[in-house]
Amino acid sequence: MSDFAHGLDKMTIVLARSDCKKVFDFLDKTNTGEVTFAQFCSLVGENVHREIDSNKLKTIEGAIADKISKERAEFLERKQQESLERLSVSSTQYRGLNQVRSSDRRLKTQRLKAM
Repeated sequence: MSDFAHGLDKMTIVLARSDCKKVFDFLDKTNTGEVTFAQFCSLVGENVHREIDSNKLKTIEGAIADKISKERAEFLERKQQESLERLSVSSTQYRGLNQVRSSDRRLKTQRLKAM
């Protein structure tokens, strides 16, 4: 919704926050928390959508796709980093366990020799 309000501000459409929320909720007929460009244009009328320069529309769509790609890449990078951190912790725990087992074997061997 903040992106929607920001977009309205960029278009110099001034609305109170409560009115902005009402418009957003009206346009978000699928209750996804998102308003597509086409949904927005339906508010202002189909003529506006047709009058938009196709190059400008492609630029807008490209910017949105770039943002989604960037956010997805950042998400995947965070997940990969989390996996590496978990693997590192597991590896450290495994080495510690092996050291304990090795130490236990040496003690058992020493006890058996002492008998």
